[in-house]
Amino acid sequence: MNWYQKLDSYFPPELMKHPDQMQDMVRETEWYLVEYSETYVVVYGLLPTFTYLDFLWVREDARCMSIGSNIMKRLKARGKPILMEVEPVVEHDPDSGRRATFYLRNGCKPADHIEYLRPTEEGTIVEMDIYHWSPTPTPLEKEIFDLFSTACMKIHNWKWDRYYRFPPADPKKVLKIKGGINRERMVQAVVPSRG
Repeated sequence: MNWYQKLDSYFPPELMKHPDQMQDMVRETEWYLVEYSETYVVVYGLLPTFTYLDFLWVREDARCMSIGSNIMKRLKARGKPILMEVEPVVEHDPDSGRRATFYLRNGCKPADHIEYLRPTEEGTIVEMDIYHWSPTPTPLEKEIFDLFSTACMKIHNWKWDRYYRFPPADPKKVLKIKGGINRERMVQAVVPSRG
């Protein structure tokens, strides 16, 4: 199984990019990178002012061995903010809670005042939470908003027409600043704490 297949077998289909888009981005750019082994896959964009963590997967029998946390430490050591999308926690999907809890445990915070509604090829809308980590005191949500807009344009929309038959997401339409929801508290309410 190649690295894309590992991601595709774990993440919901609406979260996956087209395989050719991801593989071409890795091949054709110097800033979109993939690292993988038998036990993990990490895909990220190293942009000038921040890192965009696109996917992080650890094989189920290798979880709780600090593999994901060590990857996060390596990304943090670059000294740049890190942004990632995380699907909202839902009670009937324990993996959604595990993913959100992992990022919270690793010092990431949800951007509670940013709404991100992403269109799919099927015409549905997928709501995603934006999480971030910063080496400096917590940045303003407007700064996170601007960085995520850049990630949307540079990574999500990279050579879009080559791979998709629907319009790319316009950050001005899919992102907005809104009233805050305490997502950290929501995660804690749905996911039982590890003793």
